[in-house]
Amino acid sequence: MSEQIADSFIWKNQRWDFIGAEDIYTLFDPEEFGLSPDSPNTACWKGFIIQFKVVDDELILDELLVYCKSNIYPPINDVFPVQGDMRMKLYKKINLKLEYSGVITIGRKMLPEFFGRAFTGRHSYKKTYELTFEEGVLLESKDTSGSYHGF
Repeated sequence: MSEQIADSFIWKNQRWDFIGAEDIYTLFDPEEFGLSPDSPNTACWKGFIIQFKVVDDELILDELLVYCKSNIYPPINDVFPVQGDMRMKLYKKINLKLEYSGVITIGRKMLPEFFGRAFTGRHSYKKTYELTFEEGVLLESKDTSGSYHGF
């Protein structure tokens, strides 16, 4: 099985890997934007790759790379897609504020023993943070590095 391409998260002007979120479908559901993602290859089973960003303590949908067999790509926040990599369409600088409430976990510096693995998680990173949001506003950041073990 192929290693999955990680979603990314920009926080404090640094790129982090998006590891997970409570109730992920309230964070981002492509169908709410008229998209029907399909897998373009084995490195992206869900059919899309996201980049989130925190700007002035607000959670933003920054970029979206998506593949739809239907070839239907409506605008998102008045942004139309351009051709991206892997037969996918790229929405750049979407700048859409998300109203997510919950905890998002991000990580940096994947431990060498986890490179190339199909499945990784919180325990796979040297540095991790849990970010707590309420209606899209960052309330708290908690360093959780070293507190996750095993699968």
